[in-house]
Amino acid sequence: MRYINCWILLCVFLLNSSVYSKDTDQTVEGYTLSKIRITNVSVNSATANNAMSLINIRAMNQVNSGSNEFVKPNISNFQGQGIEWETDIRHSNFIRTNYFMSYANLHSGSNHLNDLATLNFQPFSGSPVSITDMSFKTYSNNKLITSRVAFLTDFFFFENSSNKYLENFAFRIGIEAYGNTFSTSSKPYPYVGVSNGAPYSGIDAIDQEKIKLSETFGNAVIGLNYKLNLSPLSSFDFGFEYFKSFGNDSKYENQYLSMTITSLGTYLPIASKATGLVKSELEGFRAALGYKYYINEISFFRVSFAYQDSTQKVKDADVPSSSSILSTNDISLLIWALASPPMGPFPNSRDTRSQFGIEFGYKY
Repeated sequence: MRYINCWILLCVFLLNSSVYSKDTDQTVEGYTLSKIRITNVSVNSATANNAMSLINIRAMNQVNSGSNEFVKPNISNFQGQGIEWETDIRHSNFIRTNYFMSYANLHSGSNHLNDLATLNFQPFSGSPVSITDMSFKTYSNNKLITSRVAFLTDFFFFENSSNKYLENFAFRIGIEAYGNTFSTSSKPYPYVGVSNGAPYSGIDAIDQEKIKLSETFGNAVIGLNYKLNLSPLSSFDFGFEYFKSFGNDSKYENQYLSMTITSLGTYLPIASKATGLVKSELEGFRAALGYKYYINEISFFRVSFAYQDSTQKVKDADVPSSSSILSTNDISLLIWALASPPMGPFPNSRDTRSQFGIEFGYKY
C-alpha cells in the first residue's frame, strides 16, 4: 500500500505542476492543451465478480471435510457518469507529456445469488447432522467507484518525416495508479432445504450481508496515438494503450448481521466480520477514438468513444473466518466456519468497460 500511495502522490504532484513545466526553449510547435471531459460509462466489473466469488474460494478444498458450497453470482452491468481532466504539453516537436485524472461513480440493478450448500458433521453431543440448504439472495445498493491517475510521455519519432501523415504518429510510455471499490448488501431472502430428511422453508428477514472489495493497482503503460488533420479546424485521433500491473494492494470485507434465540426465548443480534488482504494481477488494453473541432483559435469541442478490456487474477488472499460466525443461523456461514482449508482456487475475471465522452478544452 505504501509504494502505491507514493505513485499516486507523484502523479498528483505532476498534475498540479503541469502548467509550469514547459521547456524554456520551446519550438514553434510548443503548446498546452487542457480539457474537461464528461463521460457516460458502462462496466462489466471484474472487481464485483471477484468480490462475490471470494466467499466461496475454499469450495474445491472442502471435498474431504463433509461440506460443500456452490455460489453462482450474476453481476449486472454498472452504469453511470464520470468526469476526466487531461492536459497535454507539447514541449518540442519531439516530445509531449500527458497528465490524466478520471473518476466515475457507477451503480447496477439488483443482483441475484443462488447459494446451494451441503453440510454433514458430528456435533459434540447428539445425532449426526445432514443439511442441504438452498438460498435465493438478492443484493442491492450495488456501487462501483473507479478512478485513474496517469503520467504519460509521447515521442514523435517521425516528426521530421517528409510524409505529412507520419508527423503526428507517437509512441507512448508511462505509469498510472488505477483503483476500484465495489460494495453491496443483501436483502431478506427465501430459502428451502432438508435437515436429516425433514424439509423446511422460509424467508430470512433478519440476516444481512455486506461485501466490499477495495483495490489499487500500479500499472506500467505502453502504447501509441495518432492524429489526422481533416481541415484547419478539425481532426481525427486514435489511441491504443497496453497496461500491466507491477504492484497491487486490495482489502476484502464481508460483514454479517443475524439474530439468534437465547435460552430465555429472546432474540440476540450477532455480528461478525471477516476481513483480509487480497493480492491480484491486472493486464489489459484500452483504445479510444475522437473527433475534435476548433470553435476558435484557442477553444475546441471534442466527442470520443473509449473501450477497455482487461483480466484481473486473484493470486493470493488472507481472509480468516470470524469466530462469531459459529453463532449464526445462516447455513452457508456455518459451513464456511466449520470447514476452513487453504483458500483456492482463486477467481479470475474479465473486466470490460466502454464510455462516450463530450469534452471542452482550450489551447495556449
